[in-house]
Order: sequence, then structure tokens, then C-alpha cells
Amino acid sequence: MINRRDFFKLSGLLILGTSLKDVSGDIPGERIIFTGELGNKLFGFDRKFFTFFMDLNRLKIEKINSPINSHSFVQNPVKKNQVVGIEKWGYGMALFDSNTLRLKKHIKLDHPKQFVGHGDFVSDGSLFYVSVSNYNDPYLTTVGKGFIHVYETKNYSLVDQFETFGFEPHQISFFNDDKYLLVLNPGFGKYFEPPFLKGKGPIVDFYPSITVIERKTKTLIKEILYEDKDVTMAHLTKMGEDEFFFVGGKKLVDDTWENKAFNFTLDGGLKSCETSGMGMKGLPLLSASYAPNIKTLAATSPRSDALLLWKDGILKTLDVKQPNGVSLTRDGKKFVISQLNGISFVDISEKKIVKQIKIPFYESSGGHSLII
Repeated sequence: MINRRDFFKLSGLLILGTSLKDVSGDIPGERIIFTGELGNKLFGFDRKFFTFFMDLNRLKIEKINSPINSHSFVQNPVKKNQVVGIEKWGYGMALFDSNTLRLKKHIKLDHPKQFVGHGDFVSDGSLFYVSVSNYNDPYLTTVGKGFIHVYETKNYSLVDQFETFGFEPHQISFFNDDKYLLVLNPGFGKYFEPPFLKGKGPIVDFYPSITVIERKTKTLIKEILYEDKDVTMAHLTKMGEDEFFFVGGKKLVDDTWENKAFNFTLDGGLKSCETSGMGMKGLPLLSASYAPNIKTLAATSPRSDALLLWKDGILKTLDVKQPNGVSLTRDGKKFVISQLNGISFVDISEKKIVKQIKIPFYESSGGHSLII
């Protein structure tokens, strides 16, 4: 039974002329995938989560009921109909079939382990690696010890697990032909303070870290600590086989964030990029993408209402209302931004927004988007 509030959201969608179906009658072309929800977000009741598929040419939207609030999505590079959605600090992961638009499997973790939002496939699509935190340790009230869970992709059964040598791992990525796994371990940093200890000072003082793990031996190859321990990097995009772009921020003493971004190679280490957005409440830089043909980087700053673009190290900022995910179109010419109530298209060469679509029936969950 749809409530009155959701009825008017859906009515608004029809007025805009965008079509919405529960199942697909055909297999469309290039699509963007993102998470949306209906219900009372403020009080947490009557919330329903969906995985939305928007055809970028026809601007046609279809949806799948989702058992989880997916923070990010990952597509199997070989079995391309397999799309995995992952909860952030939650117990669920969902396998979707992007051809039939059906939920194929709901994968669950048991307490004290939780998924932390991101994963990556090996190149042949046979295994899926996902970041996990384990809170059953002496630091139960603080940060979770990091692990990687490994699932085979025939039935998505757990086949292996190993530690990340860090705390609360977030985004991960394979490189050097799957030889190494890069892990961003942001943790909470020194400002985390349990409510019952408010005012008594933090009880741990962990460094956020980057770890590089050899996949076959599951051994730590390299650990990188930021010179400034208050810098936290949670998200990345690949610029090449062994070159990355990291985005995140620095937590300030007044509980605001300063945006931060870095280029990274295993041999060259970290190189800071110019950023903007000082003293913003809520979140630092969230999602990143790279357009190799135009050599342009992008990152979303949700609380700054901005999309940051870097070309030859020079920063340009575009005004984009509450951007969350950023993805690159197949032709490499446009970034597509998922927002609180819409989608925007950015011409990368022109560095300007060329199309905006309002989608009033849903509220974004604040996660990442994916183009398939």
C-alpha cells in the first residue's frame, strides 16, 4: 500500500514524463545504477530501498526492490549481468541480475562483522572481494579490525578471508594484473568518542592507513601512513594499472571537514592535489572518477554542493546541488552525477553541466552510482 506522501512523489515523476517500471521488457543500452528510497528518512520508519536503473539514452527508469541500502555497486567484468550492491556498516550484500532486473541473492553477515561498503572482482570474474569490519575485539566500542571476505561468483559462497592490516577498510582495488590489492583503511581517526565517554577524550588513537596486500599469499607488502594523521581517505578511482586518485578529507577540531585529494603510485607514494571546501559540516569528498581520454579527474563534495574537476593539476569547481556518485560514460566524454533528487550530465571537455533531470519520487541514500 503506497502512502500519500509517496503517491505525490510518483505523480511528480509522471508529470516530468520519465517512465518507471518494475521489470524490464527489453535489455537497454548504457545505464546508470543508483540507490533510492521512499518513506520517512528522518524517523527511519516505513523506509523502502530500491536499486534504480536509468537508460542514459532514453532516460527511462526501472527499479528493483532491494533488501539493503546499497552504498556502492560493482559489476562483474566477465559475467556482466552480475551487479553487487553492498551496505555500508551493515549486514547485507545483494546480487542483482541487470538483464532481468531481479534480485538473485541476499548475502548476509552475522554480528560482530559488518560490510563496510565496497568490493572488487578479479579480472576473470571468478572471485569477488569485499571489505568487512570485525567489532569483536578489545576495541569493541571504537573501531573495527579490517578483513577482506572472498566469494566465488557461481553461488556467491564465502571461500576465504584475510585481514587488511588496518581498521574499518572502505574502498579496495586490484592492480598489477590482480597481483596486489590496495585497501583504504580510514578508521575513525583520533576524534571518535563513544557517547558514554563524551567529554572524557578519545580512547584510541589509530592512524588511518593505506595497505597493499599480495593477493596469493595474503601478506602485507606495504603500509602507508599519512603525514597528517587527521587525514582520512575512504574512496578512490584508478587512473592506470598502478596509478590511483584518492579522495576524502581532514576532520577539524570543530567537527567540520576540509576536503583532501591525492594522486598515488606504489613507487612514487602520495602527491597532494589542490582542493576546495573548508569547514564543511557532514562529509568530505565522497566519490571519484577519471576520464583517461581527456585526462580529467572528478570528485563530489556533497555538503559543499560542488563537483571538483582537475585537468593538468588545475582545479575547477562546478555548482551541483547535493552530488553523491560520479561515473564516466562509455564514450569517455561525460560524467554523470547522481544527486539527492536527480541526475546531471557534465561535458568534460567544456567543464559544464549540459543536462539535468529531476527525479522527485525518490530520495538518494547518499551512496555511489555505477554506469554499465
